[in-house]
Amino acid sequence: MGMLPAKATFGLAGNDMSMIRVIRGKEQLRIGVPEQILSALNPNKFTRDLIEKRIRSKETYKDLFDREFLEEVITNLDERILNIAPQSFAVEISKDLFVIGRDDVTAPQILKADRYTGLTSLETIYTTRQLTMKVSKEAMLLTLIGLMSSYVIRVNIDRNQYFYFLFFAPDETLELILKGDKELIERFFSIKEVAKEDLREMLARTTVNELLILELSLTTKIQEALRNENIDKLSLILTKVAREGQTYKIYEQIPLTFYREPVYVKFIEKHFRNPDEAIKILTSITSPQKIYLQAISTLTKKNKYREADNALRALQNLYRFVILGDINGFYNFLAETKNCVEKLKNSTNPKDRKRAEQYTIYLRWLNKAL
Repeated sequence: MGMLPAKATFGLAGNDMSMIRVIRGKEQLRIGVPEQILSALNPNKFTRDLIEKRIRSKETYKDLFDREFLEEVITNLDERILNIAPQSFAVEISKDLFVIGRDDVTAPQILKADRYTGLTSLETIYTTRQLTMKVSKEAMLLTLIGLMSSYVIRVNIDRNQYFYFLFFAPDETLELILKGDKELIERFFSIKEVAKEDLREMLARTTVNELLILELSLTTKIQEALRNENIDKLSLILTKVAREGQTYKIYEQIPLTFYREPVYVKFIEKHFRNPDEAIKILTSITSPQKIYLQAISTLTKKNKYREADNALRALQNLYRFVILGDINGFYNFLAETKNCVEKLKNSTNPKDRKRAEQYTIYLRWLNKAL
């Protein structure tokens, strides 16, 4: 549970929750995912009668990250009943069932976030058929651990809830599995935790992808972590998930690649007299306390800053420089910053003139470092 921030939550959707339904005058017991997990881990303790009693008294779990639920999972986790072997994760399709390992637990909706009907494959007859997914308790525990270790934050946007998870990229995962180096895996997870902490802070302020990636790439924390762990590159995928009705849907998957020696750093070291100072200045630009992000935050507000559009274009060009290695992006960043100054320097409003001074300071700093 130490993997999760204090306010982590991931509410169950659709058929994931336990309940008693009345169909044609008859009661039908539906056992939800959390109770199925507990029953699979300790069937002698979590009997059907006990679970039904819990359901009737409304003592069931409605959140996959519920602290009491996770404590019960840990308390009842007996390694002797687990079968950590390839057959526990083997995939089999039979009739209308899609089974991973065994049919111990009905798969939660999050495992179906990118699938609504069947399996998209020309080699099978299941493309348009409804399949029920079942998983072994081992596969379900691995899913639970994966979600917990990858959870970043929940963000509310326009009355909608979005959940962000940070996963290793598939090629990164495959390489780590093939190497089988426990110490190396721990080092990669250590760096991913640094990225999660940074993302959590950034997503609380903005969900604009370009700004997010720019901030992440300029932050020195991840580069320091890569150097400390002696790792050249780390590839991650930030996944944005939304709850829609009775299921979940993946809205975005943003690839994030970090290098110990980024391309833009090499350019700065080659063309600037004072590379360390230049990197420090560029890193400070994306700070929420600094003028660029303050200006951009007013874009959708009634009292929008006069230079907000130019500030946005400035950071978009800085993104081109930092992420894509486009040198023109850097010079266009300077040009848009100058446009911010021109719009504000002769204003009768002292606040405008003060902001002009702040932009001018950045221009002066960067020209001095060049």
